Amino acid sequence: MKLVTLTGAEAKENELLHGGMGSIANVIQCRLNQPEFENVSIFPVLMLSFFGPRHGRLLQAKFDNSGTLNIWSSPIYNFVDSNEKMKLFVRYNNCKPRDGKESESVIEDSPSPLVQYQALHLESDKENLAPQ
Repeated sequence: MKLVTLTGAEAKENELLHGGMGSIANVIQCRLNQPEFENVSIFPVLMLSFFGPRHGRLLQAKFDNSGTLNIWSSPIYNFVDSNEKMKLFVRYNNCKPRDGKESESVIEDSPSPLVQYQALHLESDKENLAPQ
């Protein structure tokens, strides 16, 4: 799934905006409830997040059947001084998604560590979602 968000909020390095995390959790929860995805247990999300005065960040998230939401974050990019950074966002927006258990975060030059959130209330009731 791909999301694009735009907000006037100002982000800080190594912190995630609540609006971005809420959007990711909401789209995953909606997908969990769709019958056509009842045999799916991994939900990857790519978010292009634009905020503040011409800044942005790439987020990759994956929710799996263990109830863990993993989020990888790029550094904050400032689009004022260079079009090269915007080209990176265009490449991610136009890329073909990878899927399967072998797919992991591929955010280029990310100094940010993996952030994990244990989802306590987003448990799937699908019988076919065996624990890993």
